[in-house]
Parts: sequence; C-alpha cells; structure tokens
Amino acid sequence: MVTELPTIILELNDLKILDVRACHNLEAIPDKIGLLKKLRHLDVPECYLLEHMPKSLAQLSNLEVLKRFLIGDFKNKQSCTLYDLSRLRYLRKLNIYVSVKNLLRVRDLEDLERFVGLQKLTISCRGCSLKAQTEAFHFATLPPRMQKLDLQGFPITSLPNCLMPGKLTKLKKLYIRGEKLCDIGQIRKHQGEQCTVEILRLKYLSELETDLKELRILFPKLIYLHQVECPKFRNIACDYRGVWMDNNAIDCGDLEDLERFVGLQKLTISCRGSSLKAQTEAFHFAILPPRMQKLDLQGRQLVNNLAKESGKTHEELSTELKLQHKEACTTVHERLLIDNTRDYGTYDPTPAFNKPAFKLIPN
Repeated sequence: MVTELPTIILELNDLKILDVRACHNLEAIPDKIGLLKKLRHLDVPECYLLEHMPKSLAQLSNLEVLKRFLIGDFKNKQSCTLYDLSRLRYLRKLNIYVSVKNLLRVRDLEDLERFVGLQKLTISCRGCSLKAQTEAFHFATLPPRMQKLDLQGFPITSLPNCLMPGKLTKLKKLYIRGEKLCDIGQIRKHQGEQCTVEILRLKYLSELETDLKELRILFPKLIYLHQVECPKFRNIACDYRGVWMDNNAIDCGDLEDLERFVGLQKLTISCRGSSLKAQTEAFHFAILPPRMQKLDLQGRQLVNNLAKESGKTHEELSTELKLQHKEACTTVHERLLIDNTRDYGTYDPTPAFNKPAFKLIPN
C-alpha cells in the first residue's frame, strides 16, 4: 500500500520516466519533485486520492508527457496551476482531470494558449456542473500547435464556439466521448471550410443526430470516422467496428513521406475497399525508407495491378518479396545470435559436478 513516494526517488538525478499508475492510496506527490531535472514522462492516472499537484512541477524543464494533471486552487500557493505549467516549453502531451473539487475555470482555459509546444490535449470530466463547465469553455483558446483534442465525459449539449469545426484550422484528430452532446455544428449550420480535422471519434453520444453528408460539410478533410453507440447516426456505411473510411484515404503525399522514416525496417500496407486507380497512381510516387528490410502489401487487386505494370505475374512478385523477406530475416537472425551469445561466456562440453563460476551462469 503506497501512500507516499519514498524520498530516495528524489535522489535519482538521471530518472527520465516516473510511472505511479493505479496507486489508489497515493495521497500526494513530493513537493520537491522539481529536483528531477531530467524527467520527461510523468504518469499518475488512477490515483484517486490526489487533490493537487505541487508547484515545483513547473520546474521540470525537460518534461514532455504529463498524464492526469489536477488543476490546483489559486488560493493554495503550493498548488500548481495551468499558468505555472505553461512554462514547460517541451511539454507536448497533457491529460487534465476535472472533478467536482477541481473545476475548470475561465482563467484555466485562457492559459491553454500559453502552451506553445503542446500537441495532444485530453480533458476528462467526472461529475461536474453542466452550467459551470459550459460557461468556462466559451473563453477557451486552443494551443497554437495542437493536433489532437480528446474530450471525455463533458456535460455539454453543444460545442462552444472555440471548438466549432470552422475554428479548428490546425487540428488533425478530434475525439469526443459523452452522453449529452447533441450539436457539433450541424444545428447552427456551421461551415467547416477551414477545418483540418482528418480523424473523428465519437462515442456514446445518444443525443447526437447527424449523417455523413453533414459531417463532410463540417469536416471536409475527414478520412476516418469511428462511432460507438451513436444510435441517431443516419446514412453512414460503417463496418462491424463502427468505422467509416474514405476510399481515397491514401494520397500521393502520404507515400512520398515514407522516405522520412529513416529507421523503419518493416512496413505493411493493407488496402480494403479502396479505389484501385487512385491507389495505383499513388504508389507511383512512393519512395521506400532507406533501411527497410520487409515490405508486405495486402489487397489482391492492388498487388495484381502492380504486378501487371511491372511486367511480372502475381506469383513472381510474391516470390520476389518472399526472397527479400528471407534474406532480411537471415541477416537479422545472424545479428541476434551474435549479440545473444556474448552473455553466456565460454562453453565447456566436458561434464563436471563442481559448481560453475558465476560468470558462466547464463542470464
């Protein structure tokens, strides 16, 4: 039963990851946690007895990921606020937990604009007042570089103006989970011409009534939709998982960007239900990563068409890919054998009854 973190942790000057997930009896984070200057990842979800975060949290200058941040009280000088946290210029992922004791205020949402490096933001709300949270969100300003926004359990019936599709000019992923939301812009006839959202996940929105045509107007660049238990959705051809995808989801720009993956060794591309012409044309612009050893193309129509244009049959193309895969696996296997045998010392086949030296005992 962990009620507090041992003080010896504060002496680990090179500590980079601190994960205290599901420590249900943890009551406080050490006030001197700011001494861990090299800490990059702090994960404190499912620690339900925590009431605030220490102010020294803002001294973690290299922090990149912070999960389950509790908004502090302005009256408590030892409590960390979003204004204090905005000084962390390397922070790229932030999860905020909102409860009855830790409500979002207007000042908190105004401070979100100060997070110049933040790319992913998750706000989870449990048991909060509908009126209080709705009024606070009218003053929200999203961080300038944010690409993903995840709202969980918010008691709002319609998205505030700052989150309307027409205002999301840099966001790529939007996730919304709740029960009372019924308007994401379709009722007020918002136009999303400037909206850049490509991936949309909507879960447990029993009051939201819309169809694919309205969603495409609100989110013109939408290529992926995942809906779970949204019974009032109409005319959306989703699969058994509730997923709808644009048939021309992969474009030339995506395959040109493959060259940027300098460390990628294995690549699998699956095409199901995509336009044959569009996908084949896109592959003409593909540039494979420099260190790639394995390529797996899934989709019979795509493979057959590529084989036809290369002058080879489907069997010849498959045989060539298998040979390349076998050579790559042989190379990797030899490298693993060389690396692993270094840990076992010398091998003596002569049987002996005496206890071997410590060095000869395998790890």
